[in-house]
Amino acid sequence: AYSDPEGLAAGYLARRAARKFFPVVGTRAAANTAARLAQRQLRRAEFQRKLAESAARRSRFEKERVVCDVRTAANSLEPQVLFGQKRVGPTFGVEGRPSYLAGREISAVAGDLRTGALHPDQLPIEAFYYDGQLVSANTRSLSALSEAGLRPTNVTIIQPSRQLLRRLQETPLLPNAPLPGPRVPVTPTQSDLTILRVIEIPGAR
Repeated sequence: AYSDPEGLAAGYLARRAARKFFPVVGTRAAANTAARLAQRQLRRAEFQRKLAESAARRSRFEKERVVCDVRTAANSLEPQVLFGQKRVGPTFGVEGRPSYLAGREISAVAGDLRTGALHPDQLPIEAFYYDGQLVSANTRSLSALSEAGLRPTNVTIIQPSRQLLRRLQETPLLPNAPLPGPRVPVTPTQSDLTILRVIEIPGAR
């Protein structure tokens, strides 16, 4: 039995193309042309198949990016979102940040959260599962929420990148601040590891 379905398809398409474009028995050049047309159709079909597979993979990934509601109460039964870095800087970055965060100190943002000038929903958190625990990819936002005594309310579950996973291998600055964990020390810079204060998730278990 012939075990090459693509070869069978190519032969069929070649004969069909030959009949369509060369109703009289064609020359060798005509047969070659028909074969090229058939191969082109096969390549187009393969390209469409790969496109469909890629779209299916994207669809599965998007379904995994579920948004979960994490209550703000400190005694909530919802799973905690833990810190995933050994330290955090005292201020938010500027690039790509909204105006109410860009360049501001974590403590100032926490103050706005306490007074209601900012809502926890305005500090979205991307988190990933690691050993059954939710770990934040946004250390400064989680720090501001925690310093305000709040839990995240706008959490998106993501697939962790290698960089995020490498963070968890960093050596903690404090023995009671493991990775992942409920505490993060604030230091001036990545090179200056002087601990200014320690931020703890409210109701940390």
